Formats: sequence, structure tokens, C-alpha cells
Amino acid sequence: MTESLGYSSESYSYENLMAGDFPVITRPITLISGQNLDKGTLIGRITKSTGAAVAGTNTGNGVPGTLTAGNDIKLGIYTLTCYNADVSGSEVFNVFDPDGVRLEDLTIAAAYSNNHFGITIADGDSDFIVGDTFTVTVSAGSGKYTQALAASVDGSQLYENMCLLGEDGDASLSDLTTIGWYTGEYNENKVTFGAGLTFANSKYELSKYGLHLKAAYQQS
Repeated sequence: MTESLGYSSESYSYENLMAGDFPVITRPITLISGQNLDKGTLIGRITKSTGAAVAGTNTGNGVPGTLTAGNDIKLGIYTLTCYNADVSGSEVFNVFDPDGVRLEDLTIAAAYSNNHFGITIADGDSDFIVGDTFTVTVSAGSGKYTQALAASVDGSQLYENMCLLGEDGDASLSDLTTIGWYTGEYNENKVTFGAGLTFANSKYELSKYGLHLKAAYQQS
């Protein structure tokens, strides 16, 4: 039997969710409203909340479209500043992340997309001039839990923020205070994975944080 990051390649015939003696750490959590989840569902903590792009005191009046957060979006303020207004309707903005790292430039009326965020700022009746700005503020999330989905971008998709729901939780109508299991050994057949997450693509990553999923087989 080989070991890797605490995960065993051996198969087990456990019928219950818990499948070993690795210490279980539990903590009270808040399950965000709008979901009804079974015990053993893989859930994630919401750590980021992304607002819309906000215009500064600009000469240009082009309107920003819907902002789509990317997986690498950071807490803090992104700044977009026009530095090239040579071409009417295609003014160019530099983009800096909250740590001062320059990202790809944004051109007005062209789709902008990277691992931080995506947006299109429309060309308006009045052209942008050098010094016009937009900001994008990313605030801390609610800290509540939701079913972990691979495509989420609010922090709940990150393995470091995940745990297992320790009891059935019906938060259909309102937030629910319940229990999360942060460590332990669990039967993969009893774990409920959200879209894009599976035993195969999650087992090693989760084991880094103390959640060990064991492959199981069905006894005849």
C-alpha cells in the first residue's frame, strides 16, 4: 500500500461516511440560504465579493458592462487608468491589481478577460482622455458556506476553504447554523461533489488540508 499526502491507494468496504480513525475537527458554520444539502456534501467558504466597475470623474462617458470575476481575483482595489487616447473609441487603459502588479491593458469597446476578471467598457459619446479612471473593488465575502463548485469564483471553489457538511442542512429559506467537518477520513461513495469536482480530481488536494477521501468498493 502506498501513501501520498496522507491519501491511501487501498480500497475499503466501509458503508458509513466516516471511514477511519484520523482525528475529526468540527466547527460551527453558517450555510447560506437557498440550498438544501445532504450530510457529507463538499462545501466551501465564501471569501470574496466582487463589485461592479466604478467610473471616476471622467471626461469619457462609456459605460462598463457586467464584470465577471476570475479564479485569481484578489481582495482590494483594481485600478484602470487611461494612458493612451490617440484612437477615438479605442482608448487604452492600464490595469493594476491590488498589489500594484500591472496586468494586461484594456482597450475600450473590446472584450477584456484574464484570470482576475473580465469586462467590456463601451465607447460613449464623449471620448476618454488620459487620466480617466475606473476602479473595481473586491471585498471580503460573507464567510458563509455553499456547495463547492469548480466554476465558482467567490473563494468557495478553493480546496483550502472546503470542508464536509456534518449534518443534513435545509437552508432553503434562510441561513442555517450547522456543523462542518474539516479533517478526518471519509468514504468517497458517501461524499456529495458539486459540478466539476470529483473524487479523482479532489482527493489529493483535499488531503493537504486534512480531509482524506478513501476509495471504496461495494460488497456483494
